[in-house]
Amino acid sequence: YGMGLAIARFINGYATPDIVDTYKKTFIPSESFPEPKVALSMVILCADTEEKAMRLKKAVDYQFLQIDKRNFEGISDYEDIKDYKFSLMDRELLKAHRGKVIYGTKEQVKKELTELANAFDAEEIIAVAWAASFEDRKRSFELLAEMF
Repeated sequence: YGMGLAIARFINGYATPDIVDTYKKTFIPSESFPEPKVALSMVILCADTEEKAMRLKKAVDYQFLQIDKRNFEGISDYEDIKDYKFSLMDRELLKAHRGKVIYGTKEQVKKELTELANAFDAEEIIAVAWAASFEDRKRSFELLAEMF
């Protein structure tokens, strides 16, 4: 239809670059899009330390479980769930969400994002900072801005 392609990996973490190949092979130029354009959207949690990134990841993992269990009541802060122990069943359920989130320090995130952008031939990355704390979301975006 002569439009850009946005791949929402925060919804489907198993989306592969094959989608882009199909899009580009069947792309028909339009006035708005004379060339194909690809955007890749992910949950990105960037923190100053690996420990902080792991805390943010645990909170997101917990939220994914709540969504899967239909118990979603808002994003939980790490302090609220820090003592939660993921069961074997929880860990199995979380496998379905692995490709939806990139987390780590800015060096770790930059490496993974760059690899994904190259694999998907994406001109744009749309970052979703899924954290309970405004400060954590803001810091994640600040670190992304520093990297790129």
